Amino acid sequence: MKTALKKQLDSMTDDEIKSILRRDYLRRLTRYRMSDNFYRKKYNMDFNRFEKAITEWEAVVSINPNSSEGLHALGRIMLWKGNPEEAISLFEEVQKREPFPGRGVRLPMGRAYLFAGKPQKALTIFKDIAIGHKEDIEVLIDIIACHSELGQLDEARAQAAEVMSIKPDFTITDFTKKIRYQDPSYEKKYNELLRKAGLD
Repeated sequence: MKTALKKQLDSMTDDEIKSILRRDYLRRLTRYRMSDNFYRKKYNMDFNRFEKAITEWEAVVSINPNSSEGLHALGRIMLWKGNPEEAISLFEEVQKREPFPGRGVRLPMGRAYLFAGKPQKALTIFKDIAIGHKEDIEVLIDIIACHSELGQLDEARAQAAEVMSIKPDFTITDFTKKIRYQDPSYEKKYNELLRKAGLD
């Protein structure tokens, strides 16, 4: 395996290797929303370079408008930056190209709808994901948030009880740390909605 990887790396140009590293950085940052300081230490990258990565993904999409990967990456970035409506537009373009998108596309899409003030649409997406991911805590928490936003507190509390049965040590703080976004209003919204359902 190591020999095969070495041969592959040896055959690649410096620009190709740098491109892969940038894409990996972008994927990790948009997926985990870790701090800029963490990535500066680990990958010698900061938000200025991150903004460059955004430009590069935009270039990918301009060259190949049918690039699902590029549209998805930009959608996650827009959501992370606090532009849910723009994220929705990008995720919908991905869905046109991929009629059966996986959890990785649908989960941020549902969150974009939730943060854009469309909790019913978000709830439909999250419930659909939950069919194949019955004990996925992130999905279940998003369902709770939607029920709370819709004023369906009985449903929200029932779902909260299920979450605690699956993960007794669940805390809102741990959850919001894991899904941290640049826009602080997202974390505040999650706190309010989940506390309504009786979670701490």
